[in-house]
Amino acid sequence: MEGLNKIREFKKINWEDIPDYGLYSEQLIKYIEDSLMSYFINSLSLSPSMINNYVKNGVIPKPINKKYYREHIANLIVVVILKSVIPINSIKEGVKLQKNIMSEKDSFNEFMNTLERTLQNILDSLEEKNNFIYEGFKADRESISLTLAINAFCFQTVTSEILNINGIYNKEREYE
Repeated sequence: MEGLNKIREFKKINWEDIPDYGLYSEQLIKYIEDSLMSYFINSLSLSPSMINNYVKNGVIPKPINKKYYREHIANLIVVVILKSVIPINSIKEGVKLQKNIMSEKDSFNEFMNTLERTLQNILDSLEEKNNFIYEGFKADRESISLTLAINAFCFQTVTSEILNINGIYNKEREYE
């Protein structure tokens, strides 16, 4: 149950709250671990070599004097979340598409709002004793691919946690 409870504690990261004073690679990893990965213990991973590969392949912008700023961090957060459900090149194209539709700030905040809302809706649906009824899907034309990708991540993450605890509806343990 710990994994599901940690996911339930997740609070979105707002664009304005992302550091913009420049973080070195190790500081960047620590920031993402603290603000994101601590909630998704079994679902997310990040290492210095991953960051280097994302930069090399143009998935996230190159650092400025070896430092990563708000734009870098926001892009990396999106990659870390979506890489388990979408190929990296598709994430790169999706980010580019979103930037053509809305500002980077608005796009990131929409991403986070959708992630938080979707997780909450799925976890709330699990509280039903007999059936799982999920009515939380809503997307507009500008964010349909983003919303679908986030839903895929959320369902995959929650499913993994349920399997890790050998189910949530057994007689010895009820979902709390």
